[in-house]
Amino acid sequence: MMIINRTNFLGLLILVFFFGCDQRKDDTLQIRFGQFLDTSERVSIALKSDKAEKIQTLSYSDLSEYITLPSSNYTVTVSVKSKPILKKKIGLARGAKFTLIVYGKLSDEPKLNAETTNTKLHRIVSGEEAKTDNGFLPQLRLLDDQYEGGQNSAELRWVNLVPYEVPLSITGFDRAEGEKSSSDFGTANYAKIHAAQIISPADYTFILRSKNSPLERLQTNVQINAKKLHTLFVVPDAREREGLKIVVGQSN
Repeated sequence: MMIINRTNFLGLLILVFFFGCDQRKDDTLQIRFGQFLDTSERVSIALKSDKAEKIQTLSYSDLSEYITLPSSNYTVTVSVKSKPILKKKIGLARGAKFTLIVYGKLSDEPKLNAETTNTKLHRIVSGEEAKTDNGFLPQLRLLDDQYEGGQNSAELRWVNLVPYEVPLSITGFDRAEGEKSSSDFGTANYAKIHAAQIISPADYTFILRSKNSPLERLQTNVQINAKKLHTLFVVPDAREREGLKIVVGQSN
């Protein structure tokens, strides 16, 4: 017979409590939401699984804070004025960190999960090359936000979400060192993510241009912090005709 006194019993309860907490913690993930669908209407993004349900309602160019959810297979429904325009199933793994974005242009009579023929054909291709502009129709995209750099560096990636544009390119420089330190951060077509690059932490100026054009489309300052992945979402500026803006997201 095993005898457990009060002290041992209390210790056992504490172990069970912390073990249970660790298990619950290990079963969670973090996710945030970006609303880059080109519409003045507020957009609802709903996630639902057998473990949890969450709804975020965002205005154009909003990027939410991270929230914590249990890992599971979720149904994502994007609605405008209570009408669903996108509905997809995604698996969200425990311990991960994601950004879920919605982007594209809203037609006058949007259809659920509208796709072009070209997009359907590209389903046989995997990876970034499989992504098409889908005729600029609404799309969902899940980004992995885990930082994979070193202790004294940072990472930078960017996403071109400007419909009807030729490819865009970005250069940038450390403001303390001036333009002589300028670096090329690549070119990307619409709906493409330029892969993350290692960058030194500093206060940067980034310059956006149309591909092969010397003319500046946008110049903006961004603080790059150590041990963080910085994502620059390049989107139309709703306040200016043909204007652009950059929404910055950080994750560690």
